[in-house]
Amino acid sequence: MRHFLKILVRHTVIFTSLLLFVTVIVYVMSHFVELHPDAYRDGLLSIVYVYPFVLLANGVYALFVWQRRGKRSASQESFLSWYRARGAFANVAIVFTLITLVNSVMMLAGLDAPKEGLLTYQHMLVRLAIVTAAIAVSMINDVMRQLKAFSTSFRFDAAARREALNAILHRPVEASAKSFTVLTFLICCGAIIVSPWRGIAGGAPFYSALLILYGVLLVVFVCIRPGVTMR
Repeated sequence: MRHFLKILVRHTVIFTSLLLFVTVIVYVMSHFVELHPDAYRDGLLSIVYVYPFVLLANGVYALFVWQRRGKRSASQESFLSWYRARGAFANVAIVFTLITLVNSVMMLAGLDAPKEGLLTYQHMLVRLAIVTAAIAVSMINDVMRQLKAFSTSFRFDAAARREALNAILHRPVEASAKSFTVLTFLICCGAIIVSPWRGIAGGAPFYSALLILYGVLLVVFVCIRPGVTMR
């Protein structure tokens, strides 16, 4: 029970911090560009809607890790081994990509209202921040160890480079999710940076572009796997 209370406290702090962060970001942006009248509401709701699912997933993971009664089943051990072996960045990328693809389909199908203008890109960065914070909490020891190792040498070691190459060659879903996450982050940051000087469009075309982007990346990484040839 103590472990779950610690997780609850951590996520409460993160959730509150994200709400404050989004509020400040929207407030600052409102001094430079004209925002949607519901920018504050949409920004905060983007956290309220997504975070319960993140909290639930983290709680299930904690249940697997800290199960006290009996030995963990083979399926639990397999899940934990897979989750830890992927690393924090891969897990963030996979979760972010999955949520983004599902949400994009919902936007295009009319199940959710597409975000317009600059809010489109702000909303995407907020989602990435939520997922990153949640994964970091669930893998805090691994994250701290990796950051410490990287800050000491300021470079990735040979094992990390081999793992990255292995993901590209043998795990196309993971590789495409990583690439999709990085590209989406850069696109959103670029759109926000240039927004004071030119109009930024969002809406349905942006979500269609995201689906196409991931589809192209997935096909590329599938095709470059060893033994896969194009005819």
